[in-house]
Amino acid sequence: MNLVIERKLIPFAALLFGIGIATSTALMSASYILLIVLVLLSTKARSLIVDSFKNKFVLCGFIFYILVLLGMLWSDADFHDRSKMALRVIGFGFLPIFFAGLRIKNSAKLLLQAFIAGEILSAVISIGAWAFHHPVLMGTKDTIFYWAVFRGHLLHVVFLAIASNFILWQVFSNEISKKQWVIYIVLYLLLFYDGFFLVQGRTGQVMMLAMNLMIVILRFRLKGIIMAIIAAVIVVPLLIKFSPAVKDGVSSYQQDQQLYKQGNSDTSTGLRKQFHHNSIIMFKQSPVFGHGTGSYPSHYKVLISGTNQPMNMQPHGDLYLIAVELGSLGLFIFVIMLLANIFELYRVKNRYMQGMGFSLLLGYLIALTQNSFFTDNVSGLAFIFIMLAILACNQKDEVI
Repeated sequence: MNLVIERKLIPFAALLFGIGIATSTALMSASYILLIVLVLLSTKARSLIVDSFKNKFVLCGFIFYILVLLGMLWSDADFHDRSKMALRVIGFGFLPIFFAGLRIKNSAKLLLQAFIAGEILSAVISIGAWAFHHPVLMGTKDTIFYWAVFRGHLLHVVFLAIASNFILWQVFSNEISKKQWVIYIVLYLLLFYDGFFLVQGRTGQVMMLAMNLMIVILRFRLKGIIMAIIAAVIVVPLLIKFSPAVKDGVSSYQQDQQLYKQGNSDTSTGLRKQFHHNSIIMFKQSPVFGHGTGSYPSHYKVLISGTNQPMNMQPHGDLYLIAVELGSLGLFIFVIMLLANIFELYRVKNRYMQGMGFSLLLGYLIALTQNSFFTDNVSGLAFIFIMLAILACNQKDEVI
């Protein structure tokens, strides 16, 4: 039975999660619960749980979740809000179990392959929907830039960005045939076109550009820096000029900035700045330990009472949310966790996997003050599993 679990079922659960990242939150939830059960049933996988704490990222992430649970004790929010926040970041609490499962042979590799395949499928359907002008699933005719499929426009582009990196690295590989090179080029262009031309998501587009350029730098080192600068100088103006989605995004951002300077904060950018400003005020009210887990909505409601400011459930920025709820202590542990992640990536001997890890971390760091990706149950779990899969892959593992 143990052999069946380790050779078949755990890798299968990992594969399902990879597909789920690209296509379904329900599948993500079901597959990670299945993975937890299977790891606990497997003698070999179970023995790896304690050993997983040797990984500094796993250890620090687990400590961060312990603080989230402790934060429920001094939070004055109702139990629903406290438990909701704890569940949103529960992936950090299961880091040792997830890592143990992904260290089972083929699990990490299958998860990453399934995720990439899911994103290619998503891009193909998205482009097809645009070509036939028939929105599918999450797509809508309300805007010409919303040809998302399985995910909303924001995560659609973000996950495309992550998947594109795995493919782009292979484009620069010297160890593939000409036929394989053509295939990788076509796949990369599919994801690039969908992410920059058909679906509007400024955060995801900035992430994709930055992550792709980082891959060039990591792949070619010193020469790569020059190549990345030249590519940025050429590609960015071309995107602004020829991509309707990018042009509209840049235009709306500039308009938002102008309106904000005129005192109108009722825009996407203006509201974010307002949320961030109010979050800093709340942080200063309890700077050491914060107001407690799940306290953001209730304290925000009190802060804006008597004003015409809209209610907000989260500040659109991980740092602001952690600062308000867990204070300087929470921020300190969170930053230590990120540094531990960098430390562990430096220990990865496979340049391919190391490059994927650093670019993934860069992408999420870019979104740190504008979106709550780390503390979201979908994007947060996606980061955790993809990063752990990268760390779990041995020197000879190749994903695609």
